[in-house]
Amino acid sequence: MQVQGLTGVTAVAAGDYHSLALKSDGTVWAWGQNLFGQLGDGSTTNSSIPVQVNGLTGVIAIAAGNSHSIALKGDGSVWTWGNNDNGQLGDGTTTERHTPVQVQDLAGVTAIGAGSSHSLAIKVDQTVWAWGLYSQLGDGTATDSNTPVQAQGLTGVTAVAAGNDQTIALKVDGTVWTWGGNSYGQLGDGTTIDRYNPVQVFPLAPALATPENYSVPVTGSAIGTTKIAALSLPVGATKWQVIVGPGPFIAPVLDSVVAGAVDYTAGADMTASAGQHILLLATDENNHVKGYADITLSAGQIASTISWVWREQHHRLYSVCYGSGMYLAVGDYGAILSSPDGVIWTAQTSGTTYPLYSVTWGGSQYLVSGYYGILQSGQIPIAQGASVILTPTGSGIGYIATVTLTGYDTATHYQLLNTEDLELTTKVAVGTTPVVLLLNPGDQCKVKIYG
Repeated sequence: MQVQGLTGVTAVAAGDYHSLALKSDGTVWAWGQNLFGQLGDGSTTNSSIPVQVNGLTGVIAIAAGNSHSIALKGDGSVWTWGNNDNGQLGDGTTTERHTPVQVQDLAGVTAIGAGSSHSLAIKVDQTVWAWGLYSQLGDGTATDSNTPVQAQGLTGVTAVAAGNDQTIALKVDGTVWTWGGNSYGQLGDGTTIDRYNPVQVFPLAPALATPENYSVPVTGSAIGTTKIAALSLPVGATKWQVIVGPGPFIAPVLDSVVAGAVDYTAGADMTASAGQHILLLATDENNHVKGYADITLSAGQIASTISWVWREQHHRLYSVCYGSGMYLAVGDYGAILSSPDGVIWTAQTSGTTYPLYSVTWGGSQYLVSGYYGILQSGQIPIAQGASVILTPTGSGIGYIATVTLTGYDTATHYQLLNTEDLELTTKVAVGTTPVVLLLNPGDQCKVKIYG
């Protein structure tokens, strides 16, 4: 049904039990419950028809909380009225107001919002300011504020909105950030932990073809047997569990127990046919999931050197390829190039938080693509190798071995072996004085590298 006597309206807002309308002449009209003066007509009398908010003109935007109201004027000032139990009017008091009062120490505002017991404003510099009930303010504290405080670490904001006990902001780069109560996961950060500072919603990126799973296609030459090597456990996990099957597996809920999972010892072989999925779970002593990685393997491939990241850290692994004896893995926050000797190169996504999605490899060349096009392209950073120069000692006994390592920036020690893998030296720290070997003319040796 049409609201009586109301024309020329350009915007509306609704609180719990009251309604607001902004007319084209810049006046504000309200109706409904008026227990706290939220209609702004100077009384606490309910009204079933629109009444004009006292003394308010030049308004360009309105918002409504549970039992308070907020208006933005064309000069960038913000005005509020109604309930003020938590300081949501921003006038430096907790006094209920039946007519509009100006929010203190706030100017240059371009947009406003209202939650149940808090209020929001975006300033011309695209920062966010809030006042009222503590958990929704984003200033890192657990204290109500009756004057505006700045949401921490948040710039480039173009829009804000608020729920009963949470706040949400949209940035110019398209990312979404939230803070406040999170009992039902309403912050979208993958947890149910209340946040007093803004956190990024995960994920709001271009949808995958099958967004309900976390499969990682592995392409390239098949090598070795299918197994997962020793990996660092995420926080709270004490062991590995695994499921092998046709997949893809649905991403498990953190802290849940996954049916059919069996304990797995890192480095042990497992049977996986071509195209099957392996869901690797990091669990605690009670089998509650603390992290996971779902990978697709072709028969005979190995996933022994990839450094995995975890859902609880808001990262996704999207694609892996193999070439020239190395793996290149890409995900939300960068790429990892690794070999059987360990990770040799990592790269962030050129300063952007937008995901990397795919990678291809030909010969020693690789190409990585992402949300904004090609982000990394080139060759393996350093060709790896080791050389040993043997020089007679001059005493007629043995040789001095000088070892040079190329491309092993993370190497800490090396050891010299003969061709039958018998140890010729103990582990030697990289960069130390050349070692003396007892070798006969024509003998050969090889280098084992650690680190």
